[in-house]
Amino acid sequence: MKTPSASDGKLFLLPALYFFLAMLWVLGSDALTWHMFEAWPPEAIKDISMLKGLAFSACTALFISFLLHRHSVSRSRMVKNMRRVIRKINRISRAHRRAAAELDAIFDNSLVGVLFADESLTVRRANRGFLEMMGRTREEVVGKSVCNLSQGGCGVCEELLRAMDRNRPEAGATESEFAVETPGGQRWMQMSLSRVGAGTQARGHVAVLRDVTERRRDEERIAYLSYHDFLTGLPNRRLFTEKLADACKRGRRYGGGFGVLYIDLNDFKRCNDTHGHEFGDAVLKAFTRIALECLRESDVLARLGGDEFAVILNAVEKRSSCEKVARKLQEALARVREVDGLPVSLSASMGAGVFPHDGEDVDSLLTVADRNMYVQKDIHRAGAAVQ
Repeated sequence: MKTPSASDGKLFLLPALYFFLAMLWVLGSDALTWHMFEAWPPEAIKDISMLKGLAFSACTALFISFLLHRHSVSRSRMVKNMRRVIRKINRISRAHRRAAAELDAIFDNSLVGVLFADESLTVRRANRGFLEMMGRTREEVVGKSVCNLSQGGCGVCEELLRAMDRNRPEAGATESEFAVETPGGQRWMQMSLSRVGAGTQARGHVAVLRDVTERRRDEERIAYLSYHDFLTGLPNRRLFTEKLADACKRGRRYGGGFGVLYIDLNDFKRCNDTHGHEFGDAVLKAFTRIALECLRESDVLARLGGDEFAVILNAVEKRSSCEKVARKLQEALARVREVDGLPVSLSASMGAGVFPHDGEDVDSLLTVADRNMYVQKDIHRAGAAVQ
Protein backbone atom coordinates (compact mmCIF):
# COMPACT_ATOMS: atom_id res chain seq x y z
CA MET A 1 0.00 0.00 0.00
CA LYS A 2 1.27 3.45 -0.95
CA THR A 3 2.13 5.74 1.99
CA PRO A 4 0.47 9.22 1.74
CA SER A 5 3.06 11.84 0.78
CA ALA A 6 3.36 15.51 1.80
CA SER A 7 1.90 16.62 -1.53
CA ASP A 8 -1.18 14.45 -0.90
CA GLY A 9 -1.63 16.20 2.47
CA LYS A 10 -1.44 19.61 0.84
CA LEU A 11 -4.05 18.54 -1.69
CA PHE A 12 -6.54 17.92 1.13
CA LEU A 13 -5.45 21.01 3.09
CA LEU A 14 -6.23 23.44 0.26
CA PRO A 15 -9.99 22.66 0.06
CA ALA A 16 -10.25 22.90 3.85
CA LEU A 17 -8.49 26.28 3.85
CA TYR A 18 -10.62 27.50 0.99
CA PHE A 19 -13.79 26.37 2.79
CA PHE A 20 -12.70 28.28 5.91
CA LEU A 21 -11.96 31.48 3.95
CA ALA A 22 -15.21 31.15 2.02
CA MET A 23 -17.18 30.92 5.24
CA LEU A 24 -15.43 34.04 6.57
CA TRP A 25 -16.16 35.80 3.29
CA VAL A 26 -19.84 34.80 3.29
CA LEU A 27 -20.37 35.68 6.95
CA GLY A 28 -18.32 38.87 7.16
CA SER A 29 -18.28 40.38 3.68
CA ASP A 30 -21.74 41.98 3.86
CA ALA A 31 -21.09 43.62 7.22
CA LEU A 32 -17.67 44.77 6.02
CA THR A 33 -19.17 46.22 2.83
CA TRP A 34 -21.85 48.19 4.66
CA HIS A 35 -19.27 49.42 7.15
CA MET A 36 -16.81 50.53 4.48
CA PHE A 37 -19.33 51.99 2.06
CA GLU A 38 -22.08 53.20 4.38
CA ALA A 39 -21.89 56.67 2.91
CA TRP A 40 -22.52 55.38 -0.59
CA PRO A 41 -25.94 55.15 -2.17
CA PRO A 42 -27.77 51.87 -1.67
CA GLU A 43 -27.67 51.16 -5.41
CA ALA A 44 -23.85 51.42 -5.37
CA ILE A 45 -23.59 49.15 -2.37
CA LYS A 46 -25.84 46.67 -4.16
CA ASP A 47 -23.53 46.80 -7.20
CA ILE A 48 -20.53 46.24 -4.94
CA SER A 49 -22.25 43.20 -3.40
CA MET A 50 -22.88 41.85 -6.90
CA LEU A 51 -19.22 42.37 -7.82
CA LYS A 52 -18.29 40.68 -4.57
CA GLY A 53 -20.40 37.64 -5.58
CA LEU A 54 -18.85 37.59 -9.05
CA ALA A 55 -15.36 37.73 -7.50
CA PHE A 56 -16.26 34.88 -5.17
CA SER A 57 -17.59 32.84 -8.12
CA ALA A 58 -14.45 33.57 -10.14
CA CYS A 59 -12.18 32.55 -7.26
CA THR A 60 -14.21 29.41 -6.76
CA ALA A 61 -13.96 28.58 -10.47
CA LEU A 62 -10.21 29.20 -10.46
CA PHE A 63 -9.77 27.08 -7.36
CA ILE A 64 -11.80 24.24 -8.84
CA SER A 65 -9.76 24.49 -12.07
CA PHE A 66 -6.59 24.36 -10.00
CA LEU A 67 -7.79 21.26 -8.17
CA LEU A 68 -8.87 19.60 -11.41
CA HIS A 69 -5.46 20.35 -12.92
CA ARG A 70 -3.69 18.88 -9.91
CA HIS A 71 -5.92 15.83 -10.12
CA SER A 72 -5.26 15.48 -13.85
CA VAL A 73 -1.51 15.73 -13.34
CA SER A 74 -1.66 13.20 -10.50
CA ARG A 75 -3.87 10.90 -12.56
CA SER A 76 -1.53 11.17 -15.55
CA ARG A 77 1.45 10.41 -13.35
CA MET A 78 -0.40 7.44 -11.84
CA VAL A 79 -1.33 6.14 -15.31
CA LYS A 80 2.30 6.44 -16.41
CA ASN A 81 3.45 4.60 -13.31
CA MET A 82 0.84 1.90 -13.88
CA ARG A 83 1.89 1.53 -17.51
CA ARG A 84 5.53 1.28 -16.44
CA VAL A 85 4.63 -1.40 -13.88
CA ILE A 86 2.56 -3.28 -16.46
CA ARG A 87 5.44 -3.18 -18.97
CA LYS A 88 7.80 -4.48 -16.31
CA ILE A 89 5.37 -7.27 -15.40
CA ASN A 90 5.03 -8.16 -19.09
CA ARG A 91 8.83 -8.29 -19.49
CA ILE A 92 9.16 -10.54 -16.44
CA SER A 93 6.29 -12.71 -17.68
CA ARG A 94 7.89 -13.08 -21.12
CA ALA A 95 11.23 -13.92 -19.52
CA HIS A 96 9.55 -16.54 -17.34
CA ARG A 97 7.77 -18.04 -20.36
CA ARG A 98 11.05 -18.19 -22.29
CA ALA A 99 12.81 -19.80 -19.33
CA ALA A 100 9.97 -22.30 -18.93
CA ALA A 101 10.09 -23.13 -22.65
CA GLU A 102 13.87 -23.61 -22.47
CA LEU A 103 13.56 -25.85 -19.41
CA ASP A 104 10.82 -27.87 -21.13
CA ALA A 105 13.03 -28.29 -24.20
CA ILE A 106 15.99 -29.36 -22.05
CA PHE A 107 13.75 -31.71 -20.04
CA ASP A 108 12.19 -33.34 -23.09
CA ASN A 109 15.37 -33.60 -25.20
CA SER A 110 17.65 -34.87 -22.45
CA LEU A 111 19.53 -38.07 -23.29
CA VAL A 112 18.49 -39.52 -19.93
CA GLY A 113 14.98 -40.50 -18.87
CA VAL A 114 13.34 -38.25 -16.27
CA LEU A 115 10.07 -38.88 -14.44
CA PHE A 116 8.26 -36.98 -11.69
CA ALA A 117 5.61 -38.70 -9.58
CA ASP A 118 3.70 -37.07 -6.73
CA GLU A 119 3.33 -38.46 -3.22
CA SER A 120 0.42 -40.66 -4.35
CA LEU A 121 2.82 -42.18 -6.95
CA THR A 122 0.87 -40.69 -9.84
CA VAL A 123 3.08 -39.75 -12.78
CA ARG A 124 2.92 -36.00 -13.38
CA ARG A 125 5.69 -35.55 -15.91
CA ALA A 126 7.82 -37.85 -18.06
CA ASN A 127 10.25 -36.80 -20.76
CA ARG A 128 10.75 -38.41 -24.15
CA GLY A 129 13.83 -40.37 -23.04
CA PHE A 130 11.86 -42.06 -20.25
CA LEU A 131 8.96 -42.89 -22.58
CA GLU A 132 11.35 -44.45 -25.11
CA MET A 133 12.96 -46.58 -22.40
CA MET A 134 9.53 -47.82 -21.34
CA GLY A 135 8.23 -48.23 -24.87
CA ARG A 136 5.09 -46.24 -23.98
CA THR A 137 3.37 -43.07 -25.19
CA ARG A 138 2.91 -39.98 -23.04
CA GLU A 139 -0.84 -40.64 -22.80
CA GLU A 140 -0.17 -44.13 -21.46
CA VAL A 141 2.09 -42.85 -18.67
CA VAL A 142 1.26 -39.30 -17.53
CA GLY A 143 -1.61 -39.26 -15.06
CA LYS A 144 -1.29 -42.99 -14.39
CA SER A 145 -0.21 -44.66 -11.17
CA VAL A 146 3.27 -46.19 -11.05
CA CYS A 147 1.66 -49.20 -9.34
CA ASN A 148 -0.65 -49.80 -12.30
CA LEU A 149 2.17 -49.33 -14.79
CA SER A 150 4.34 -51.86 -12.95
CA GLN A 151 1.51 -54.40 -13.03
CA GLY A 152 1.25 -53.86 -16.78
CA GLY A 153 4.55 -55.60 -17.39
CA CYS A 154 6.79 -52.53 -17.38
CA GLY A 155 10.13 -53.68 -15.95
CA VAL A 156 11.35 -50.12 -15.45
CA CYS A 157 8.22 -49.26 -13.44
CA GLU A 158 8.59 -52.41 -11.32
CA GLU A 159 12.09 -51.34 -10.31
CA LEU A 160 10.91 -47.76 -9.90
CA LEU A 161 8.15 -48.84 -7.53
CA ARG A 162 10.58 -50.87 -5.41
CA ALA A 163 13.02 -47.96 -5.31
CA MET A 164 10.26 -45.53 -4.28
CA ASP A 165 9.29 -47.86 -1.47
CA ARG A 166 12.90 -47.79 -0.23
CA ASN A 167 13.34 -44.05 -0.79
CA ARG A 168 12.70 -42.72 2.71
CA PRO A 169 12.95 -38.96 3.33
CA GLU A 170 16.02 -39.35 5.52
CA ALA A 171 17.81 -41.54 2.97
CA GLY A 172 18.38 -38.81 0.37
CA ALA A 173 19.04 -39.88 -3.20
CA THR A 174 19.32 -43.61 -3.92
CA GLU A 175 20.97 -45.28 -6.91
CA SER A 176 20.53 -48.72 -8.40
CA GLU A 177 21.25 -50.71 -11.55
CA PHE A 178 18.97 -53.36 -12.99
CA ALA A 179 18.29 -55.29 -16.18
CA VAL A 180 14.97 -55.13 -18.03
CA GLU A 181 13.64 -57.03 -21.01
CA THR A 182 12.71 -54.87 -24.00
CA PRO A 183 11.53 -55.74 -27.53
CA GLY A 184 15.13 -55.15 -28.61
CA GLY A 185 16.60 -57.46 -25.97
CA GLN A 186 17.94 -57.06 -22.46
CA ARG A 187 18.99 -53.56 -21.44
CA TRP A 188 20.77 -52.37 -18.30
CA MET A 189 19.45 -49.25 -16.57
CA GLN A 190 20.99 -47.02 -13.91
CA MET A 191 18.42 -45.16 -11.82
CA SER A 192 18.89 -42.25 -9.42
CA LEU A 193 15.82 -41.54 -7.28
CA SER A 194 15.37 -38.55 -4.98
CA ARG A 195 12.52 -36.92 -3.11
CA VAL A 196 11.26 -33.40 -3.81
CA GLY A 197 10.63 -31.60 -0.53
CA ALA A 198 10.39 -33.18 2.91
CA GLY A 199 7.86 -33.57 5.69
CA THR A 200 4.68 -31.58 5.11
CA GLN A 201 6.38 -29.93 2.11
CA ALA A 202 6.99 -33.25 0.32
CA ARG A 203 5.89 -33.08 -3.29
CA GLY A 204 6.95 -36.42 -4.75
CA HIS A 205 9.80 -38.33 -6.37
CA VAL A 206 12.14 -37.55 -9.26
CA ALA A 207 13.66 -40.52 -11.09
CA VAL A 208 16.56 -40.14 -13.54
CA LEU A 209 17.33 -43.19 -15.70
CA ARG A 210 20.33 -43.83 -17.93
CA ASP A 211 20.77 -46.69 -20.36
CA VAL A 212 24.15 -48.14 -19.32
CA THR A 213 23.94 -51.27 -21.48
CA GLU A 214 27.02 -50.38 -23.53
CA ARG A 215 29.01 -49.56 -20.39
CA ARG A 216 28.00 -52.88 -18.82
CA ARG A 217 28.97 -54.72 -21.99
CA ASP A 218 32.33 -52.98 -22.02
CA GLU A 219 32.87 -53.89 -18.37
CA GLU A 220 31.89 -57.49 -19.03
CA ARG A 221 34.18 -57.56 -22.06
CA ILE A 222 37.08 -56.18 -20.03
CA ALA A 223 36.38 -58.67 -17.24
CA TYR A 224 36.20 -61.48 -19.79
CA LEU A 225 39.48 -60.48 -21.45
CA SER A 226 41.20 -60.27 -18.08
CA TYR A 227 40.59 -64.02 -17.71
CA HIS A 228 40.50 -65.20 -21.34
CA ASP A 229 42.75 -65.18 -24.38
CA PHE A 230 41.41 -62.68 -26.94
CA LEU A 231 42.44 -64.82 -29.95
CA THR A 232 41.16 -68.27 -29.01
CA GLY A 233 38.64 -67.41 -26.29
CA LEU A 234 40.33 -69.96 -23.99
CA PRO A 235 41.10 -69.29 -20.33
CA ASN A 236 44.40 -67.43 -20.00
CA ARG A 237 47.26 -68.18 -17.63
CA ARG A 238 45.57 -66.23 -14.81
CA LEU A 239 42.29 -68.14 -14.98
CA PHE A 240 44.05 -71.46 -15.57
CA THR A 241 46.19 -70.92 -12.47
CA GLU A 242 43.08 -70.15 -10.39
CA LYS A 243 41.26 -73.25 -11.68
CA LEU A 244 44.34 -75.39 -11.04
CA ALA A 245 44.59 -74.00 -7.49
CA ASP A 246 40.90 -74.84 -6.92
CA ALA A 247 41.49 -78.37 -8.22
CA CYS A 248 44.41 -78.79 -5.79
CA LYS A 249 42.24 -77.61 -2.87
CA ARG A 250 39.48 -80.07 -3.78
CA GLY A 251 42.00 -82.87 -4.17
CA ARG A 252 43.57 -82.21 -0.78
CA ARG A 253 40.17 -81.94 0.90
CA TYR A 254 38.18 -84.72 -0.75
CA GLY A 255 40.90 -86.92 -2.24
CA GLY A 256 41.06 -88.07 -5.84
CA GLY A 257 43.50 -87.12 -8.52
CA PHE A 258 43.75 -85.18 -11.75
CA GLY A 259 46.34 -84.64 -14.44
CA VAL A 260 47.99 -81.60 -15.98
CA LEU A 261 49.22 -81.51 -19.59
CA TYR A 262 51.73 -78.88 -20.67
CA ILE A 263 51.67 -78.48 -24.47
CA ASP A 264 54.05 -76.64 -26.79
CA LEU A 265 53.45 -76.58 -30.57
CA ASN A 266 56.41 -77.76 -32.61
CA ASP A 267 57.97 -75.46 -35.21
CA PHE A 268 55.43 -72.72 -34.57
CA LYS A 269 58.06 -69.96 -34.88
CA ARG A 270 58.97 -71.22 -38.34
CA CYS A 271 55.29 -71.05 -39.37
CA ASN A 272 55.10 -67.45 -38.18
CA ASP A 273 58.34 -66.46 -39.90
CA THR A 274 57.43 -68.20 -43.17
CA HIS A 275 53.77 -67.32 -43.60
CA GLY A 276 53.25 -64.37 -41.24
CA HIS A 277 51.42 -63.75 -37.98
CA GLU A 278 47.95 -64.06 -39.49
CA PHE A 279 48.74 -67.62 -40.53
CA GLY A 280 50.20 -68.25 -37.07
CA ASP A 281 46.93 -67.05 -35.52
CA ALA A 282 45.01 -69.42 -37.80
CA VAL A 283 47.21 -72.31 -36.63
CA LEU A 284 46.53 -71.45 -32.98
CA LYS A 285 42.78 -71.37 -33.64
CA ALA A 286 42.96 -74.69 -35.51
CA PHE A 287 44.84 -76.29 -32.62
CA THR A 288 42.27 -74.94 -30.15
CA ARG A 289 39.39 -76.43 -32.16
CA ILE A 290 41.11 -79.82 -32.47
CA ALA A 291 42.08 -79.94 -28.78
CA LEU A 292 38.55 -79.13 -27.62
CA GLU A 293 37.21 -81.94 -29.81
CA CYS A 294 39.63 -84.37 -28.17
CA LEU A 295 38.94 -83.33 -24.58
CA ARG A 296 35.95 -83.88 -22.31
CA GLU A 297 33.65 -81.06 -21.27
CA SER A 298 34.92 -81.39 -17.71
CA ASP A 299 38.54 -80.81 -18.80
CA VAL A 300 40.00 -77.29 -18.89
CA LEU A 301 42.06 -76.14 -21.89
CA ALA A 302 43.94 -72.85 -21.56
CA ARG A 303 46.38 -70.82 -23.63
CA LEU A 304 49.26 -69.75 -21.41
CA GLY A 305 50.82 -67.51 -24.04
CA GLY A 306 52.43 -67.76 -27.48
CA ASP A 307 52.27 -71.40 -28.62
CA GLU A 308 52.02 -72.80 -25.08
CA PHE A 309 48.83 -74.47 -23.85
CA ALA A 310 47.87 -76.40 -20.75
CA VAL A 311 45.08 -78.81 -19.82
CA ILE A 312 43.55 -79.86 -16.51
CA LEU A 313 42.39 -83.48 -16.93
CA ASN A 314 39.83 -84.02 -14.19
CA ALA A 315 39.28 -87.41 -12.53
CA VAL A 316 42.60 -88.80 -13.75
CA GLU A 317 44.45 -91.08 -11.34
CA LYS A 318 47.23 -92.54 -13.51
CA ARG A 319 49.85 -91.29 -15.93
CA SER A 320 48.57 -93.77 -18.50
CA SER A 321 45.34 -91.78 -18.74
CA CYS A 322 47.35 -88.66 -19.58
CA GLU A 323 49.28 -90.64 -22.21
CA LYS A 324 46.02 -91.75 -23.80
CA VAL A 325 44.77 -88.17 -24.11
CA ALA A 326 48.14 -87.03 -25.50
CA ARG A 327 48.13 -89.75 -28.18
CA LYS A 328 44.56 -88.91 -29.17
CA LEU A 329 45.47 -85.25 -29.54
CA GLN A 330 48.69 -86.00 -31.44
CA GLU A 331 46.82 -88.27 -33.88
CA ALA A 332 44.21 -85.58 -34.49
CA LEU A 333 46.94 -83.03 -35.22
CA ALA A 334 48.66 -85.40 -37.62
CA ARG A 335 45.48 -85.62 -39.73
CA VAL A 336 45.57 -81.88 -40.45
CA ARG A 337 46.98 -81.24 -43.93
CA GLU A 338 46.31 -77.54 -44.41
CA VAL A 339 45.31 -74.40 -42.52
CA ASP A 340 43.93 -71.33 -44.25
CA GLY A 341 44.56 -72.95 -47.63
CA LEU A 342 48.27 -73.53 -46.94
CA PRO A 343 49.88 -76.95 -46.40
CA VAL A 344 50.97 -77.57 -42.84
CA SER A 345 52.19 -80.36 -40.57
CA LEU A 346 51.04 -79.98 -36.98
CA SER A 347 52.55 -81.67 -33.95
CA ALA A 348 53.18 -80.82 -30.32
CA SER A 349 55.46 -81.73 -27.45
CA MET A 350 53.55 -82.63 -24.28
CA GLY A 351 54.50 -83.21 -20.70
CA ALA A 352 52.30 -84.38 -17.82
CA GLY A 353 52.06 -84.05 -14.08
CA VAL A 354 49.62 -86.02 -11.89
CA PHE A 355 48.09 -84.92 -8.58
CA PRO A 356 49.09 -85.93 -5.93
CA HIS A 357 51.97 -88.10 -7.21
CA ASP A 358 53.92 -85.20 -8.81
CA GLY A 359 52.83 -82.51 -6.38
CA GLU A 360 49.90 -81.07 -4.46
CA ASP A 361 50.19 -77.42 -5.43
CA VAL A 362 50.15 -75.36 -8.61
CA ASP A 363 53.87 -74.67 -8.88
CA SER A 364 54.90 -78.28 -8.29
CA LEU A 365 52.51 -79.70 -10.89
CA LEU A 366 53.38 -77.11 -13.56
CA THR A 367 57.10 -77.53 -12.93
CA VAL A 368 56.91 -81.31 -13.43
CA ALA A 369 54.68 -81.03 -16.51
CA ASP A 370 56.90 -78.33 -18.05
CA ARG A 371 60.08 -80.34 -17.41
CA ASN A 372 58.58 -83.47 -18.94
CA MET A 373 57.42 -81.48 -21.98
CA TYR A 374 60.96 -80.18 -22.62
CA VAL A 375 62.35 -83.71 -22.31
CA GLN A 376 60.01 -84.76 -25.12
CA LYS A 377 60.93 -81.70 -27.21
CA ASP A 378 64.62 -82.53 -26.85
CA ILE A 379 64.10 -86.21 -27.80
CA HIS A 380 61.96 -85.60 -30.87
CA ARG A 381 60.05 -82.50 -31.87
CA ALA A 382 56.98 -84.42 -32.93
CA GLY A 383 57.01 -87.03 -30.18
CA ALA A 384 53.63 -88.21 -28.93
CA ALA A 385 54.80 -90.01 -25.81
CA VAL A 386 54.35 -88.45 -22.41
CA GLN A 387 57.29 -88.69 -20.02
